[in-house]
Amino acid sequence: MVRSLPVLMLLLIGVCAAAPVALGGDPLPPPSLAGQLFAITFLTEKGKPHDKLAFTPDGASSVSLGAGTIKVAYKYSGKGKVVEFSGTFTDAKGTVTELTGSVSGSDIHGTIVTTAKDDDPQARNFNGTRLAKN
Repeated sequence: MVRSLPVLMLLLIGVCAAAPVALGGDPLPPPSLAGQLFAITFLTEKGKPHDKLAFTPDGASSVSLGAGTIKVAYKYSGKGKVVEFSGTFTDAKGTVTELTGSVSGSDIHGTIVTTAKDDDPQARNFNGTRLAKN
């Protein structure tokens, strides 16, 4: 029994670390994206300068793509260390921009789909890393 005690302790520590919960037994909420700033690169545009994706504290993500910037209201959810986000924005011309993706640690992956009025959707996948807090 004495020999198995260290093994039981390690198992208990592993189980507790794998399932973060609040004191009341409820799962902890996902980490907030507010204030996070990422440098992103579109997979089809390697070698071009990084674009920026910022999640502002007011619940809008600001995407700087080349010379332009769009703001997309976003929602997020997650389990453990992975946070998923999504949002949609429609401009005055009727162009719809959809932003979806996930953040894990300092890495971000996602897709921006732009659909101009009377046109086919244009999807752009991106990867990136966290730069800093905004």
